[in-house]
Amino acid sequence: MNVDRDITPSAEHQPPCEKSEDQKSVVIRNSEFLLDTHAEWFGRIMRWTFYPEDDRSKTPIPPPEDFPEWLEQLKSNQSTDIETLSDLSRLYQDLRQTADRIVSVAAGGQKPEIDAFDYFVDLYDEFNNKIRRLEMDCVLSDSGIDSLTGFRSRQIMFPDLERELERRNRRGRPFCIAYLRIDFFDAILKSMGQDAVRDLVRQASDVMKKCMRTYDDAYRYGPGEIVWSLKHSDITGGMRAIERLRRMLEDEDIRVTVDGKSRYFTMSYIVSEPVPGDVLPETLAQMRADLDKFADEPDTYLQHKEVSRLQVFVDQSEDTSSQDRDGKPDLS
Repeated sequence: MNVDRDITPSAEHQPPCEKSEDQKSVVIRNSEFLLDTHAEWFGRIMRWTFYPEDDRSKTPIPPPEDFPEWLEQLKSNQSTDIETLSDLSRLYQDLRQTADRIVSVAAGGQKPEIDAFDYFVDLYDEFNNKIRRLEMDCVLSDSGIDSLTGFRSRQIMFPDLERELERRNRRGRPFCIAYLRIDFFDAILKSMGQDAVRDLVRQASDVMKKCMRTYDDAYRYGPGEIVWSLKHSDITGGMRAIERLRRMLEDEDIRVTVDGKSRYFTMSYIVSEPVPGDVLPETLAQMRADLDKFADEPDTYLQHKEVSRLQVFVDQSEDTSSQDRDGKPDLS
């Protein structure tokens, strides 16, 4: 039986904002105003926190009220998928609540803890990034959301990851990427058919969204493959996120059919923490190759070990030299 592995078209061919140029201009103009008001709000919180003795710091700091109206406008215009806007709304609520805690501590005559302050700055930065990204989604016809998973499309994954790596270079904040793959995907597709597998991928994607933070991103990389971008997390934090997902998938008790036999649905994972100078497409390709070595071992989770290109060549040469001229393993 011939089975098409690409079980659904990605929504990058269905741009989320199909507008006239005038409508696109309105989206951009309103977004710019939104960013301006929040930049002023952010600056006032900084002044309140670090210069409480200044008279201007004693003025109350009400948050801008334009975000809910801006969000409702996008919803009513159906210019962006609801799930993306819901994620942004949760991020905004987290930003507002964190700001309230910062202001409350400063009002009591104390400085906030450095971790709390960094978290607030990170949330504000991510809020700006997501607004800018929505602008791009509305203007460019070749960007969008994958229709099956609700994650971002592969087409814009590497530009997003490159920007995150540049941010790491500037600020010294770590981030990690995780490559996730449905175990025995081809066999499941052959046994259960495309419609059932679509439902399965949607169900697994919904579980993933529950264990991701508001500022993390996910991308549909290929059939049965997802890539996570975990912001402000080192590789240890990335492994904790994977462990949360594994437990949540176990709780879902999802069953699949593989070669006529019923088994629990599982995924395999590998996590890497990119560093300055990494070529991300090469890093991700090596992560996939590392996980391929455990293709027959479901529910595998690994840490990717960064090695130089020369070391990869040496390792491959050693693997080749372990066989004799007849192709038999060298058992000596």
